[in-house]
Amino acid sequence: MCALPPTRCPNGNSSPASPGAPAASLLLDINNLYVNAHNHGFDPLAYLAALPPESVGQFHLAGHCVRDGEHGRLLLDTHDSAVAAPVWALYAQALQRFGARPTLIEWDSALPPLDTLLAEAGKAQQLIDSLASAP
Repeated sequence: MCALPPTRCPNGNSSPASPGAPAASLLLDINNLYVNAHNHGFDPLAYLAALPPESVGQFHLAGHCVRDGEHGRLLLDTHDSAVAAPVWALYAQALQRFGARPTLIEWDSALPPLDTLLAEAGKAQQLIDSLASAP
């Protein structure tokens, strides 16, 4: 297992967007955020709260797999399965925080039938639509 250098972003003390940095929007990888939060023990909602709403330009969703080993349960961002329920929940939270943004669902291997891919895209659209129809 590798250790990542400390960062101030997950605990809300700073964000990746530095003052004075060139304006650029982030592709916020929701699955990767969920996987890393699980594996490294930080709160993904605190991470979302630390990002300025205007910094996010697009969302990325994908599947991951679970591996149990000598160091406990590890999640791997594999892009080879459907988006997991907790990732959908985190995506819904991100939509609440940042608003509707273009959303990419990535599935790189073990490709399912097209209907399955379209169903995943439909779930994302339903969450976006529910945000738009909320009072």
